Amino acid sequence: MTAREGRDTVVGFVKDSSAQLDITGWWSRGTAYAAPCSSDPDNASQYQYDHWAPASADKMQDAERIAGYWKTLGMNVKIVGEDTGSPL
Repeated sequence: MTAREGRDTVVGFVKDSSAQLDITGWWSRGTAYAAPCSSDPDNASQYQYDHWAPASADKMQDAERIAGYWKTLGMNVKIVGEDTGSPL
């Protein structure tokens, strides 16, 4: 995979994930960029991409919807922070 393909894959994943939520007003903050993985002994890189929207009224429902979508992609998902009002 080329660097551009890697970037486009990350951006597509974030946008596809955000499309699962019934929230309008999404915007991108900057562009996707590569950054070093400090915990990787081979000094690989990671892509970062910020995609924002106004907060919804039911953050837990949104977290569960995203978790369900990611599970359909074959990911193992765990939601944390349910008791903080900001589940991740």
